[in-house]
Order: sequence, then structure tokens, then C-alpha cells
Amino acid sequence: MQVPRSAVLFELLAGLFGWAWIIASVALLYFLVSAIFWEGSWWNVLYAFLTGALAKWMARGFEDNKRRVLFVAQMVAQGMSPAEASEAWAKAYIGKRPPSA
Repeated sequence: MQVPRSAVLFELLAGLFGWAWIIASVALLYFLVSAIFWEGSWWNVLYAFLTGALAKWMARGFEDNKRRVLFVAQMVAQGMSPAEASEAWAKAYIGKRPPSA
């Protein structure tokens, strides 16, 4: 089975937003210490938190889409139609998050 291009793109974007989440988390810690001890701006703490939360949400969304694309491609390779494979994904994973690695 060949990996679909969209799965590669979703992996790239999930990694990019994952790194943004890590950087925003480090910035949050820095700005928090700065705001507590050196009269830094609390707005920077808020911006770093919101940026990190958004980046984490986007990374999880792209990772979930990558899993969906790979699942559908595997089911199609096993003989299902794309519509049947999408329905199988919906039955198996909607409402249930598989354990994260």
C-alpha cells in the first residue's frame, strides 16, 4: 500500500503545530515567571497560553486526519469502496479517541 499524499501533508502539519505548541509552552513559562517576579505583562502570558492551546488543538486535528486517511486507504486496499471505508472509520472511531503515542 502506498501512503497517500494527504497523509504525508497531515503528518507534516501535525509536526509543525506540535513544535509550535512546545515553543508556546516554553514561552508561557518564561512570561509567567517574568510576570510574577519582574513585573512583566500578563497579556504575554495569556497570548502564549492561547497560542499553545490553538497549536495543540490543530496538531491533534491533523494527527486524527492522518489516521483517518491511512485507515481509509488500508480498507480500500483490502477491497472496500471509499464510502464503505469512511463509514467503517466513523463506526470505529467517532466518539472514541485512540490512545495517543
